[in-house]
Amino acid sequence: MSDAVAQNTEHPNDAEHHWKIMMVDDDTQVHQVTKLALRRFRFQNRRLSFLSAYSGQAAIELLETHLDISIILLDIVMETSDAGLRVIEQVRDVMGNRSIQIVVRTGQPGEAPEESVVLNYAVNDYKTKIELTQQKLFTTLVTGLRAHQTICELEDGLNNCEERCQALKRLKSP
Repeated sequence: MSDAVAQNTEHPNDAEHHWKIMMVDDDTQVHQVTKLALRRFRFQNRRLSFLSAYSGQAAIELLETHLDISIILLDIVMETSDAGLRVIEQVRDVMGNRSIQIVVRTGQPGEAPEESVVLNYAVNDYKTKIELTQQKLFTTLVTGLRAHQTICELEDGLNNCEERCQALKRLKSP
């Protein structure tokens, strides 16, 4: 795993009882402030568990090993001006993952204009760093976690239906 990747191990024994949030930003202070702002966050009696990536490439490495991420808080401009956009493409196009909620959180909206990013990439929200106060971050996470949970439930239901259809076909086959 890259040096640019850090995994939070605050709750390693009961990680399944936490919402896994990945922060992708090359500014370590953004990671620290986010954790501080969300230290008391609870949703449906579950706390947050954080993964930190300090580059787009590090985020892709984490995505390959952590399939249970609920939300990605993603900067666009890191090691390249479009590093975050490559992460979005990895999640949506390569991995085919629609359940992870991707919230763009940028300090340079001129580099990745909101309208262009929202229209051309499958993101769930777009915020500038200065507008994402503690309260707005709370709201963004709650709505993102609800959406993530709903999508996961729908995917589970679809998989269950597909399994039942396959079982019925096997029963009907001579």
